[in-house]
Amino acid sequence: MGTETTELVVFSKIEATIATLREQNALVKFDYADPKGNKDARSYIFKLRQVKTQVNDIHAAAKADALAFCKRLDVKRNSLLVEVENCIKVHETPIKELERIAAEKEAAAKAKIQAEKEAAEKARLDAIKTQEEELARKQAAFKAEQDKLAAVEAARQAKIIAEEQERQKKIKAENDVRQTEIAKKEAEIKAAQDKLAAVEAAHKAKVTAEETAKKAETERIEREKRIAEEARIKAEQKAKQDLIDAENRRLADIEAEKARAKKEQEAKDLAEFKRKQAEEVKKARLAGIERKRIENEKHRTSVRASILESLRNNINLITENMAREIVTAIDEDKIENVTINY
Repeated sequence: MGTETTELVVFSKIEATIATLREQNALVKFDYADPKGNKDARSYIFKLRQVKTQVNDIHAAAKADALAFCKRLDVKRNSLLVEVENCIKVHETPIKELERIAAEKEAAAKAKIQAEKEAAEKARLDAIKTQEEELARKQAAFKAEQDKLAAVEAARQAKIIAEEQERQKKIKAENDVRQTEIAKKEAEIKAAQDKLAAVEAAHKAKVTAEETAKKAETERIEREKRIAEEARIKAEQKAKQDLIDAENRRLADIEAEKARAKKEQEAKDLAEFKRKQAEEVKKARLAGIERKRIENEKHRTSVRASILESLRNNINLITENMAREIVTAIDEDKIENVTINY
């Protein structure tokens, strides 16, 4: 036993160090969920890994000097490494558990975001469909109102035409009565003239001139009366036709205004619909851009953390700052033929 103790004295110093670490390891506590505590735990693990490197170095030197003790040295080394690894596992296990929980939370968050995106898209499409149905309903109601106004207007026009026809009939009847009265008066005048001619035959020479003048005057008066009556009738007819033409123009203006108002309203409705649709598309596009930016940033951070962990695990005596500088140099293409695949 004394010989073995003497032969393995090369490990005495590191054994003392590991004993101290073992005692410290039983007492040291870290808040793994806290970013600073998590970082301190990783730094502590890194120091423990450095001790592993020292053990390996001592083992290699002792083995070179005394191959006979290789087996016992290996056993001792493995025993010491197991102790150190056990110390590491005390702190590494909760870290890995937190990483697993974080990965599950990230997957759940992504699933929730996807579900919310699908729900928002469905709501947007439903809103567009509702707007289209409401627009169709308004257009149908507007057309029904136009048809109703057209029917009322047609009835009014028919009434105006019927009234005008009736008035024309009355005018014609009145004209016929006047013509009959004129003819009757002319007959009475002629009868009186004939009677006067028979009674005053003896005075024909004297009366002829007076009768001729009287007859000419009577014919002039009757002619003027007829001309005046015809002018009056024509004036009345023209005034009625002017009223009809004015009414037709007014109705045409109303129809033109209705058509213009309808076209203007339809243009406003379409513009409003397009504006809302463009706003929805813009919101969805900006949300997608922001989501992709966040996801890309998280992915890059995760890849860089994985590379840092790999460097710490595979390169002895590398510090945290050295590992970060190496990753940054690779990311900025400062190391040839080495890239990071994100």
